[in-house]
Amino acid sequence: MKWKLNRPTKLILTAAVTFALAGSPGWEKPAQAAAPKLDTIRVALYINADKYKVNTASVTLSADGGLTLGIRTAAGAAPLDTVNGPQAVKASLNGYSVKVLTTGDWAAAQAAGKSAAAAGQNSFIYKNESLGKPVYQVVAGPYVTLAEATAAKAALTTKPEMAAYSAGTSLGGTLYWNTGSFSSEAEALKQKSALAAAGVMTELVLQENAGIPVYSLWLGGESEASRLEAVKAQALAAAPGLTLAPVDAAAPYLMKRTDVSASTNGASGLTHYSFNSNGEKVLVSPKQSKIQVKEKNRAYRGTIELSPFNSKLAVINELPFEEYLYSVVTSEMNTGWPKEALKAQAVAARTYAAKAGLKYQIAHVSDSVADQAYNGNEYADVTQAVEATRGEMLADKTGALITPYYSSNAGGMSSESSEVWNAGVPYLKSVPSPDERASKDKPVWYKVVRKDGAVGYVHPSYLKDTGKKNPAGLPVYQATEVVNVRSIPTTNQNNSVVLGQLAAAERVTIIGSTPESTEYAWIRGPYKADVLLPKINAGLTSPLSGLLTRLETGARGPSNRVISLKVNGSEIKVPYADSFRTMLNGLPSTLFDIEETGRYTVLGANGTKQEITGRGPGTLNVLSAQGTSTPLQGDNLYMMDGGGKVRLATADAQFLFTGKGYGHGLGMSQWGARAMAEQGNDYRYILTYYYSGATIVKD
Repeated sequence: MKWKLNRPTKLILTAAVTFALAGSPGWEKPAQAAAPKLDTIRVALYINADKYKVNTASVTLSADGGLTLGIRTAAGAAPLDTVNGPQAVKASLNGYSVKVLTTGDWAAAQAAGKSAAAAGQNSFIYKNESLGKPVYQVVAGPYVTLAEATAAKAALTTKPEMAAYSAGTSLGGTLYWNTGSFSSEAEALKQKSALAAAGVMTELVLQENAGIPVYSLWLGGESEASRLEAVKAQALAAAPGLTLAPVDAAAPYLMKRTDVSASTNGASGLTHYSFNSNGEKVLVSPKQSKIQVKEKNRAYRGTIELSPFNSKLAVINELPFEEYLYSVVTSEMNTGWPKEALKAQAVAARTYAAKAGLKYQIAHVSDSVADQAYNGNEYADVTQAVEATRGEMLADKTGALITPYYSSNAGGMSSESSEVWNAGVPYLKSVPSPDERASKDKPVWYKVVRKDGAVGYVHPSYLKDTGKKNPAGLPVYQATEVVNVRSIPTTNQNNSVVLGQLAAAERVTIIGSTPESTEYAWIRGPYKADVLLPKINAGLTSPLSGLLTRLETGARGPSNRVISLKVNGSEIKVPYADSFRTMLNGLPSTLFDIEETGRYTVLGANGTKQEITGRGPGTLNVLSAQGTSTPLQGDNLYMMDGGGKVRLATADAQFLFTGKGYGHGLGMSQWGARAMAEQGNDYRYILTYYYSGATIVKD
C-alpha cells in the first residue's frame, strides 16, 4: 500500500496488525538594467548591510610571506607597517569601549575577560607597561557610537557574571593626547618605555604624512573631555614637563598594541591594529601568496580592506574579477566535475556577479550562498574552465545581462519564476532537469524500531539479518558493531541528528527502508507542532493563535512546487512561496509533501470511522488473540496495513516532510548541468536550455 501524504491513513487496528515494538545563490527579484564590466570585484566576508548581516568584532590575518598595512585614500594606500613571515595580526575598529579592569594580575585579567564574554560582550585583553611591570587592560567592545557603548555598559553591569567588576567599569572613547611624534618606531618605543617607567602608559600610533610613516605616542582613550583632562593632570604629575597636544579625532591612524586575549600566560600575544571608526579604510596586502583569514579558516587572493560600515567592522576581499571565479566555481561545483558543466557554472557565476552591481554599497557580493559561495579554494580544472570562457556572460533578447539564478538540484524540474516571485521572468521557465544523478549509487537505509519504541535510521553496512521475525512478522536485525541511529537517512551533520547508538549485537525491528537523503530526494522531520509553530509565525504578519494541529499543502505551481500552504485548515499569506522553506524548519526546497503522523482514521466494525489526532486518552486499545484488551502506550504507534506496510503514528501532532530538490530551483540546476555534460552536451547548450531565450555574449 502506498501511503498518501496529507491525508489520514485508514487502518483497522487488531492484534494482528498493531504492535508495540520493544547553500546556490540567494535570490531577490532581478533588476532589468545591464551592468558595466568589472575588472575587480569586492566580496564582503563580514558586513553589516541591510540585505546581509554577518558581523565580527575583529579579524585575524596572516600570509606566508608577510603583510603590508596602509591607510587607503582616493590616491592609494601608502605602506605604514609591515609584518614579516607568517605571523598573524589582529585588526579592529578603535571606537568606544567599556573599560572592565586594569590590573597587573594576569589571572585576574583572564577572569575578567571570561566574565565579559559570558555576559555576551566581545572583549580584548591588551598588555602594556607601567613602573617596570606589565599591566593588563580588559576592555569590551568596540562600539562605534557612544550610545552603543553606554547601553553595553548598562547591560554588563547588570549581569551576574560581572558582579565583581560592575563598580569599576567606565566608558572608553576616542579622545587622546599626543605626547610626541617620531620618525622611527624604535625612537617612539624608547620614549614609550621611558614614560612607562614614570608611570605613564601610552599607545603606539602610526600615521602617514606625505607617504612617510610617523610614529606617535598617545595618551587617554576617554569618552569625555573632563576625563581626558584628569588623565592629563595625572600624566603631568608623573612626568613634569611632558608636552601634550590634543589629537584630531577625525585623523586616520593605526594604533598598534599587544593583544594577549588568547595567551595562556600573558607574556606574549598578537599585534593588534585598531583604526579610526570615523570612516577610515585600512588596506592589508600580502607580500606574496594569499591572505589567511582565521575567523573564516580560509585564504583569499587579492587584498583585504577593513572599514567601519553601519557601526560594525566591514571586511572586504578585493581581487581581480576573473580570479574571483576560480574559487566561486570550485565552491559552487566540485573539482572533477565534467568540463562543460564547470564552464556553464563559470558563465553563470560571472554573469550573476557582474549584474549584481554594488549590491551591498561597499561590496558587490557576499561570500555566502546569499549570493555565490566563495571559500578561496581553487583547482586547476576549474581555473581552466573559467579561462576557457573568460569574459562570457548571459544576456536577454535586448542585450541586457540576465540574473542567472541557479541551485544545487532542481529535483527533476526547475522552478517557474512565478512559483518564487509571484511574477514571471521570461528567461526563468520550468524545464525538466536530469537531477537524479545526485542519488546514484547511494545506499538504502533501514528504518528501525528499538525495544523502547524509539524509531530512527541506520546505515545498512552496520546491520545484519538474524533470520527471525517479530510477532507481527517483521524482520529482526542486529547491529554488527556500535552504530549511530539518525533522525533522517544521511550522515550529513547539518541535517541528520544522532538520536542514540545501537550497541553491538543489539536487535531492532525493521519497519521500512529509504534511499539515502540527497540533494535530489530527501526526508526531514518529523517535527513537533510546538517546534514548527514559532517558525511559521515568524514569517507571518499576523501570527497564528492557539495550537498547530493541521498542516497541508495547497496549490502547486508548474513544476509541482508548493505555492500555497494551509495551517489548521486555512491558507496562510506570505510574500513569496519560497519562504515556506524557512517557515518549515529549513526545508531544502518547496517541492515537498507532508505526512501528519499524529493524524489518522480508524475503520471499525460495520464501516464505522473514527478520526484520531494523536493517541487520545483511552481512544485505542490492542485486542490480543486471547481476547484481552490493552490500552496503547508510548509516544509512538506503529500500524500495519494488509500488505505488511508499516506506518509510524505519533501521540502528538508531528509532521514528516518528503521532497525533492535543493534550493529555490530557479534557472540552472548544478546536478542537472553535470548530467547533461556527461550526456555529451556543451556548456552553451546547457545554459540556453536552462535560461530560456538567453544568449552568450562576451565583454
